[in-house]
Amino acid sequence: MVSGTALLLFGALHVHAEQSERSYAYLNATSYAAGETLVVHASTPFPMVQVSVERVGVRVDSMLQIPDLTASSSPIPDSSWILGCNWPALVSLVIPPEWSSGYYQVRILTPYGAQLTKAPFVVRASEATPRTVLMVSAVHTWQAYNAFGGKSLYDYNSSHGRAPRVTFDRPYDANVGLGQMPKYEIPMARWLERSGIPVDYATDVDLSTRPQILNGHRVLLIAGHSEYWSASMYDAVEQFADSGGNVAVLGGNTCMWAVRAEDQARTLVCYKSYADPLKSDHPESTTVQWRDVLLGRPECAFLGVLTPSCEPMVSTSLRFNRTFNWLTAGLEGEVGNFWGSQVLGYEFDSYLPTFSPTLAVPVLQTNVAGQCSQVHTGTYYELQPTFGIQKSGGGIMDVGTVQWSWGLDSVTAAPDPRMQRFTSNLFAGFQHRLASARNAAVILQTVLSDTGGSAPPDIRLNVASVSGDTSAGVAVVLRDDGVWPDTAAGDRLYTGRLDIAAGERFPKTISYVVGPGLPCPLRPTPYFWLEDAVLLDSLYYRMADTVLSCDEVVGAPPRGSAAFHFSVSPNPARGIQRLRWSAEMGVREVTIYDVHGRRQAVLHPSAHSTSVDWDGRAAGGIYWARAVGTRGVWVSRLVRLR
Repeated sequence: MVSGTALLLFGALHVHAEQSERSYAYLNATSYAAGETLVVHASTPFPMVQVSVERVGVRVDSMLQIPDLTASSSPIPDSSWILGCNWPALVSLVIPPEWSSGYYQVRILTPYGAQLTKAPFVVRASEATPRTVLMVSAVHTWQAYNAFGGKSLYDYNSSHGRAPRVTFDRPYDANVGLGQMPKYEIPMARWLERSGIPVDYATDVDLSTRPQILNGHRVLLIAGHSEYWSASMYDAVEQFADSGGNVAVLGGNTCMWAVRAEDQARTLVCYKSYADPLKSDHPESTTVQWRDVLLGRPECAFLGVLTPSCEPMVSTSLRFNRTFNWLTAGLEGEVGNFWGSQVLGYEFDSYLPTFSPTLAVPVLQTNVAGQCSQVHTGTYYELQPTFGIQKSGGGIMDVGTVQWSWGLDSVTAAPDPRMQRFTSNLFAGFQHRLASARNAAVILQTVLSDTGGSAPPDIRLNVASVSGDTSAGVAVVLRDDGVWPDTAAGDRLYTGRLDIAAGERFPKTISYVVGPGLPCPLRPTPYFWLEDAVLLDSLYYRMADTVLSCDEVVGAPPRGSAAFHFSVSPNPARGIQRLRWSAEMGVREVTIYDVHGRRQAVLHPSAHSTSVDWDGRAAGGIYWARAVGTRGVWVSRLVRLR
């Protein structure tokens, strides 16, 4: 009886021998700029071959044909997964300046045109003339899964256990030598080109070794499966976002494993454990998961979501969870609907309340059943500088699914026009800098417990002094809105507005003073946050993270647009509600939102009008009307009776 070890060894030798009878090729780099030299290393049993170089996008364009090349068959060396194949050069060529940035493939053919094998590469654009979007190809991940020569960074396709290091000096074993390029990234590239979005291309090897390639770009795009990130790559992307760059992760399982490069970035290192020899002297360089306590940089803290430790493998539709201003324009009626046929999977991400940003909006959210039931989540949030939110800078969208691009370009089924619209909105917004808001309005509310008929006409708030809060010392008045259907019997709701100018930080402490002999109302409702941005609108609905106390009022009178009048009547109501304003406000648009920030209606009053009617086609509850005029932005509260 043959032992299991012997069978495994026999199987490995059989595969090894089978591989050596085929044609394979690899290149001397993962990407090239104009003027750099591409070298094709190949092994083939055919003595004569020809080489074709093609750009792969909406079309497959032939760029170069090289006939009558003398070829040879070379053995696959032992340990070629780390030592490399060291095959002779079949051909070398200098990248011409007229080759546009994008995905390319080298095809090796018989003299009669029959295909033998392929090898992928990316042509980079000139760093002197960057386009709006930089798409980074995930070659780290392609190489991590590549088991050519016997090992990858995974046990499932490695003989005698996974490797801690793998080399780029060997062919890819998937997709006729193209690795993962055709599966997720080419569909994205095709959609970008069809959409006319200006894009430069690079690889994550480039981003790791030359982070300056981000300079001048407005958007960093990561598509498909970008699981392996180096520290320099992580640092560069964080700095890019913090300085105003926008990050679009249209993929999943992103930035899970920490890696480092050796041998001039031709070797990828990932021990996936504390066995990494750098752990003792350089723990920050240990190649474990970024969420590991040793590194303490969980990917969701930056990107918004992460792949759960236990997740079912799926390939299904995803659910559109909620609207969010410009990002979901035109999709207001899609909330709760499922998009795509196989776009959720095969790996997906989830929101982690302990580490994910508190301002991350769950635009996509899908319950995924199975042995490890999870909730897939795709989030959007902004690193806005004006009001002290997190850091400062751009927007970050992470759709949280590897197969997102399948909903944009035909792979397994017809594209979904709703996903195409969502992605178009994202790039339309991201092509601008998410500028600091000129001003903001924060709608503050509180409920005053039953006062026995002695309710004060208003409640004065003081924005107390807190380190770093430049808006401290401002007094705000909350007006009595009366007894509302959503309060307990006798309780009264008070609403006010705090205006904050650009450059000020939103206060973290607000002190309530309600008048002599009255209790301090420690029942704040969530407050609304509305920004009037230079280029983009952002609407936040934030649960009360404000500290309440009952200190003395110290400060100036209310600022802002209190002299103007913006009201609703009747209010509450079941039927039509009329919104009125002062003529000098010059209101040109009124938007209705529900309490979760979902846009319900956009009303356009006629020229010089001072009112507009809302037909109230909405469920009972609380709504907000936001009026935009020539003199500013105003907000008023509406209540719909059931």
